[in-house]
Amino acid sequence: MAGGKQSKRNVNIAERRSRALELRKMGASYRAIASTIQKEMGVARYSQSTAHDDVSAALQELREQTSLNAQEYVRLELERLDIAMVLS
Repeated sequence: MAGGKQSKRNVNIAERRSRALELRKMGASYRAIASTIQKEMGVARYSQSTAHDDVSAALQELREQTSLNAQEYVRLELERLDIAMVLS
């Protein structure tokens, strides 16, 4: 059952990070984010520093996903051009 607990913990962290980023995009301070997360998600100990870390981690995940999407786009375009060259 330990895997189930870890999986739920990871989901909770992902949800918390997503909410923290959403609040930051709306202009909330890290203090306000910490307060909101504590109230909305029932997190007993959640500091401004943790709010900052969560927002930073969420932004890093977005950067990584954007990079992967760009790499996939380039790969598809090169493949398309290779096919066009063979057909011409």
